[in-house]
Amino acid sequence: MRGIFMSIKTVLKNLRAEYTNIRDLGTAFERLTLNFLKTDNIYKTLYKNVWMWKDFVQSHSEFGLNEKDAGIDLNFLFRLLQMPINC
Repeated sequence: MRGIFMSIKTVLKNLRAEYTNIRDLGTAFERLTLNFLKTDNIYKTLYKNVWMWKDFVQSHSEFGLNEKDAGIDLNFLFRLLQMPINC
């Protein structure tokens, strides 16, 4: 089982090798972080949901937000607080 895991250093090195465009690298890192937060045994219990900015805007049209990059990478909805936190 140990063989299927990679260190974060290796994962980041692989991302840098795969993506030469800094924007694409950033998006890949955001997706990596999103997936980690949604699947890690500790973090997945803290958040009701986590979205990338574009997905948050599309699923929350009531806020009238724009999909244009606003410098917000991930949005969190905490389980206990029930309020969105932009990060």
